[in-house]
Amino acid sequence: MAVHGAAAVLGSLVFLGMQLRLVIGGRIACRTCADCPLDLSGSNFTLVASACADKADRGKCCRYINAFIAISVARYANKTSTLGVASDLSDICLSSISETLKLYGVPPNATVFCGFGTKIPVNYDCKGRTTVEQMLESPRFADVTENCPVPLSEASKCKKCLNAGINYLHRLLGAESNVTLSTCRDATFATLASQVDNTSAVDIASCFFGVQGLSISPVLYEERQGLGPQCCH
Repeated sequence: MAVHGAAAVLGSLVFLGMQLRLVIGGRIACRTCADCPLDLSGSNFTLVASACADKADRGKCCRYINAFIAISVARYANKTSTLGVASDLSDICLSSISETLKLYGVPPNATVFCGFGTKIPVNYDCKGRTTVEQMLESPRFADVTENCPVPLSEASKCKKCLNAGINYLHRLLGAESNVTLSTCRDATFATLASQVDNTSAVDIASCFFGVQGLSISPVLYEERQGLGPQCCH
């Protein structure tokens, strides 16, 4: 009995040790995030897990995932002017972000259904435009900038911004595939959001993707910025 009791205690300690390695400072740690430069810190992953648990509203789940990735790309573009990670880091980021979503309770089939990696990439190529400068210099992008001043929390302002974005994309792309249209929509968002602070970027994302509650406490987000690069914590 003593042996079985000791084994049970040891098993419990091992389990707790594993949990402590996964939960650090109140966050769920991603084992491979250090290799991915995208920053998803401050993201309300609990909310996306809840949305993705509802099989009756998968569209909302996908919009949340899309919004989180787009915000991280915008943050990256703010630092590098590049709309997403280099091709050699793409698989690493897809893997690390998928792991984080899973750790927070997002069903793996949700990322498959939403097309994470295809319909929702970690780098944006809008008809050869892969940088903020290229997007800003594209025809009529100035109309988007002019019609999307933050905040966009008012429905009328959000609608005006979305209409400007739709008109810009139709003129730029013509009759393109839905995947190209989606990628260029994300590139448009990331370009706009890369020009503003984090709070405003989240505000634009709520408008573009039609979802709310994307960010946890702004104070907590700012505290995390002092902890070094974080992909998905």
